[in-house]
Amino acid sequence: MSRAKRSGKGASPSIASMREIVGHTRRFQELMRPVRDRVFRVVAEQSPAMIVPLGLQQVIRLSSADQLRVFLTPRPTGGFVAAALLNAPGVRLLATWKMKADRGTTGPGRPGLGQLYAEHGRPALETLAEKPSSLLERSQDYQRRSVGTEPPTQSKTEVHPMSAKQTLETPQAANVAHPAQEPAGEKAVPPFRELLTRKTEFQEMMRLLVDYDERTGRFHRYDGAELHYLRKTAALAPPDKLRVYLRQVEPFVYAVVVELATDGARVATAWIHEDGIRAEREVWTDPDHPVHGIVCMTDLFTTDTTPIAMVFGEEHPPPSDFALELMLDHGLFDD
Repeated sequence: MSRAKRSGKGASPSIASMREIVGHTRRFQELMRPVRDRVFRVVAEQSPAMIVPLGLQQVIRLSSADQLRVFLTPRPTGGFVAAALLNAPGVRLLATWKMKADRGTTGPGRPGLGQLYAEHGRPALETLAEKPSSLLERSQDYQRRSVGTEPPTQSKTEVHPMSAKQTLETPQAANVAHPAQEPAGEKAVPPFRELLTRKTEFQEMMRLLVDYDERTGRFHRYDGAELHYLRKTAALAPPDKLRVYLRQVEPFVYAVVVELATDGARVATAWIHEDGIRAEREVWTDPDHPVHGIVCMTDLFTTDTTPIAMVFGEEHPPPSDFALELMLDHGLFDD
């Protein structure tokens, strides 16, 4: 193929063609196929690497539309690269994936994907200038890796729009980017600790809780069912895609922050875990009682975690911005 043909007009998408869907986010969510629980089980057994993208699309589909931003970029081979940014209590999510252009039936009040882009999409460069987000930077990176598009060079003076300092206007936020480099003192080591070993046992604990919520229907009473599926995704994800941070907030009560990273997604979620197993051991003190043979969160926190400020290095980067923001919500710099 000649160079002229390779570089011809329309050969590849660019950031200029990305549009944000405005006023019709709910319709976009309706065009996403629901994922049945049976599908989760089959994929977990046969294609574990697909659990994260599958689960995150379920999370996006169920999220509140007013907390979600959706972007579409045409692909040179047809269809779109979709990108979603979810900023909601207990979750920070950025995901990108491919969608077919003919998704959905068109009609009055029910536009398909192509119609959403053409009639209800605003240029992302405009919407992101009005309401900044790290989505622009992350989506450019995704395009560069996935469809060969080189994004425009950004100014070196540009402030990262989703940095903890800008998003969380707190006096402590300026310290978030490099907690390992804080000056010595009583707040030099944040109380959050990273789980470095026995992640599969942490995930098994999560699976049991998720399964219980599904058998009893308890998760339907949560503020957002999407958080249930986010925890389910983390429970079934390959352990090497998972990072777990724990902080003890009361005896046998922990703030949990989990982050997942794949080629097409980055997400963090947080919740409070009450360690009922460890509390039961206070009642049943006989070491032969079965409750002493069950691994609990306190076991992992006590024997398998390290303060996050002590584990950074070239092969072990700091927590993501998303995870740090959620840690701030749970007292990252508290005594």
